[in-house]
Amino acid sequence: MEHSHQIRSEAAVAGPMLQIADACNSCGLCMRPCAFLTRHGSPARIARAALERGDYTDAFECSLCGLCDTLCPYNLQVKNMFLHMRRLEVERNPALLKRFKGLRSYVSLGRSRWLQSYALPQGCTRVFFPGCALPGTRADLTWKVYTQLARQIPALGLVLDCCAKPYNDIGMETEFADNITDLSNELEKNGITRVITACPNCYEVFKRYLPQIELTSVYEVLGTDICDENIEHDAAAPLQVTVHDPCVNRTRGEVQSAVRNLVQARGLAITEMKNHAETTICCGEGGCVMATAPDLAQSWRRQRVHQSDGLPVVTYCAGCVEYLSTAMPTLHVLDLLDRSATSNFEPVQPTRGLKRYLDRFNLRRKAEKHMRTRTDATEVGVNLPPATKSKGSV
Repeated sequence: MEHSHQIRSEAAVAGPMLQIADACNSCGLCMRPCAFLTRHGSPARIARAALERGDYTDAFECSLCGLCDTLCPYNLQVKNMFLHMRRLEVERNPALLKRFKGLRSYVSLGRSRWLQSYALPQGCTRVFFPGCALPGTRADLTWKVYTQLARQIPALGLVLDCCAKPYNDIGMETEFADNITDLSNELEKNGITRVITACPNCYEVFKRYLPQIELTSVYEVLGTDICDENIEHDAAAPLQVTVHDPCVNRTRGEVQSAVRNLVQARGLAITEMKNHAETTICCGEGGCVMATAPDLAQSWRRQRVHQSDGLPVVTYCAGCVEYLSTAMPTLHVLDLLDRSATSNFEPVQPTRGLKRYLDRFNLRRKAEKHMRTRTDATEVGVNLPPATKSKGSV
């Protein structure tokens, strides 16, 4: 595999680490709740050690959750330093990408002709962009959400594509930039200016790298429509649940509030975890840490189990659901659309293994068939990727 190296000046290489080494006073506020920093020391200590050794591998044990930035009294951008270190290490030692083979293939397949689809009705400017994990683990639910949105929003399209965020988290800066440029071009070519997304990771990628797109979360759009008016709520003893906020959305108060409104509209009462909203803790899946330090990833999951205090967990990231559900009852908030799925809070088991790719492929076919067979065929224009085109391969 060929890997394109970026040419960086000495200042560009050392700058972010020198800044943290000089500005961080090792107060310990970010270290106490973080197993990674507890193991390796303060951000300043990690930065100095990396500069002295010229080795940046420690950064691959950080979940990139951003809690350190939130807790820092000096507003230091520590997360960006760890991401920078990952990029430097990928440039220095591209062979380490072998340990992320599965994640790289996940992105490549998500952007391939087998799973990618732009199913757009005539005059479409707004699309539902569910991401990869939700269609993979809950294909039927993804379709149900789209059809409900389409009843509210005329000419709503469905885009099945990957935002390539794992490339970014791994440190594959060039590959990520190439894929974001390609995604941006695809949306622009098809006249898409507004996106509704269900994936917290996609939400952050669009916010940061595609600011020209008008973005909202599906949770804000659905509002209280998730509540079935025929459901009888027991006001005297509502079922208690807790909410896990995905770390990537820790600063998105509008999304967090919308999710809680949906949960309460379903007749559930929320008891918050100690760490929620801005101070939420990574579920353990973030930052690709399972590929390098599974013990740390598992420790974060144990923290979530402990803080849930035995309550069922509702979250709004399909990846978080998959990782947390192996340790405690966990539900995606969109599962609440299906009344039967939440009777006595029975968790919906996410699809696992190769079947998730088959489900995504079938969802793509369903979306394209739906567009082709609409009553007035003259109003439909389905954009399909060329049969020989395969994007995102590395």
